[in-house]
Amino acid sequence: MLTNEELADELRILADLMTIGGDDDVYRIRRYSRLADAIDALPEPIGAVYAEGRLTDMKGVGDSTAKLIEEYLATGSSKRREKLEETTPITVLDLLELPGIGPKTAQRLFQDLHIKSIDELEAGLDAGTVQGMKGITAKTEEKLRAGIARIRRRNVERPLQEVLRLSEQIGEALNLASDVTAVAVAGAARRGVETPRRIHVVAATENIGQAAVVLDKIGLGDGSPTREVRGEFGGGFPIRASLTPSAYFGVTWLRQTADASHVAALSARATERGLPPLDDDEGWRRLDEEEIYGKLGLPLIVPELREGTTAIDRADAGALPTLIRIDDYNADLHVHTHASDGLNTIEEMAQAAQARGYGCLAICDHSRSSGQAGGLSAERLLEQIEQVRVVNDGMDSDFTLLAGSEVDILRDGKLDYPNDILAQLDWVVASVHSNFNLSEAEQTERFYRAMENPYVRVIGHATGRLLSRRDPYPIDIPALIGKAAETGVALELNAAPDRLDLNAEYCAMAREAHVPVSINTDAHRRETLDTIRYGLATARRAWLEPKHVVNTWSAEEIQGFRAPS
Repeated sequence: MLTNEELADELRILADLMTIGGDDDVYRIRRYSRLADAIDALPEPIGAVYAEGRLTDMKGVGDSTAKLIEEYLATGSSKRREKLEETTPITVLDLLELPGIGPKTAQRLFQDLHIKSIDELEAGLDAGTVQGMKGITAKTEEKLRAGIARIRRRNVERPLQEVLRLSEQIGEALNLASDVTAVAVAGAARRGVETPRRIHVVAATENIGQAAVVLDKIGLGDGSPTREVRGEFGGGFPIRASLTPSAYFGVTWLRQTADASHVAALSARATERGLPPLDDDEGWRRLDEEEIYGKLGLPLIVPELREGTTAIDRADAGALPTLIRIDDYNADLHVHTHASDGLNTIEEMAQAAQARGYGCLAICDHSRSSGQAGGLSAERLLEQIEQVRVVNDGMDSDFTLLAGSEVDILRDGKLDYPNDILAQLDWVVASVHSNFNLSEAEQTERFYRAMENPYVRVIGHATGRLLSRRDPYPIDIPALIGKAAETGVALELNAAPDRLDLNAEYCAMAREAHVPVSINTDAHRRETLDTIRYGLATARRAWLEPKHVVNTWSAEEIQGFRAPS
């Protein structure tokens, strides 16, 4: 049965296919889009709502829409979608991933120029047939070509969240084999690399042939009983599945997680101690990873640090850090509500944070210049501050709700609200959402001026990148880190899976410069508070300990951080 997210995606596909195909039933298109948002925000499984006969209790769901949902839940598809695809191929939706192309532009490309895919769009750009179309300027063409190049890279590397999702699908398939006793993610994804280049899983089984047949059924390998199955999955993305008897699972998992230089260093260390190399499975029979490192005279080195020899050297010196863990995380300091472009209320977000064991949450809706995101006017912000105070008063005494704002940094470096408004906030995240085309010097200076504002606590997603969709704008991050050290401003590691901004390299530079890092989800609905896992993975790759991270502090310490005197 489809999950809430999967059903919402299907409804959005219907709406987009209808728009691109020229369907004039605007009301139905909007209804599907709004219903998708409602299902995304539903606090319970849509399957449970259906099973209890409550579909028509949902806003906007009449009998016909309920039947459509039932069809999707029962079959995973719908006759309506199949009918639409007879005239509007599904490949047209790929155009929507490109910058500057929404459903209406995709409609014109499809209906006027008969462009049905990204390949055909690129051919049209090369032939000069697209450039004269309404809305396609020379600047648009430049952005389209850059977007096409990014999509081409998707089969080389994909965001961590997507790789983990695909890995889970492989794991679900392998678990159908009765003799599979364990399946685990390995490779770069287990090390928390932000854009792994392949899916890699390890499975323990006493019947390798049976597991290989299961993989063959989903298009991987040829069903022959081999310990290494390779292929492509999820639209042409490389996968490697390592099948091993359970006695060798520990050493196989370690070997398939660490990079080559780390494995080589461990094998050389084993030889020095008269032990077999790591590729000798029998020599490490029935040992788990911690026991293997122990036999090598080392403490367990966590997956995020299994690259090269640095962690081994630090372990020998007794200087391995105690990296931040989810149990250390106490406060998400950048989330949105339905007041701007989020889906939940202040109270719902606060309750979701408290349910996760947090002691603090900062509501940071967009500021007035972010009109596309429902940014708050000064008057609405002041009203929201009072709303936050009321909700905070109703929360348990061990939980603190902060009134904050994600304030736009304007082109000249000034903030989107005057200081007398900012002074009434508990927390200010200053971010850039426009004017990405400034030179590196101009963009860096723009941030400098914002950081000098006494009310700014943290700089949000400083490079502006969106993984696989938008490259960073030109900015001198090492210089920005220096300015943060000078002004005392924290830098954000935005944990949104398509951002992970700052990256691990820059977070490590911040650590070395004694600049605090603030790891926030930028959640726009309560469920995405859980994306903190991706930010923590990046933080751990940067060797961040709890002391380096603002979010591990108490509410009182957070409120006192860079507070104006």
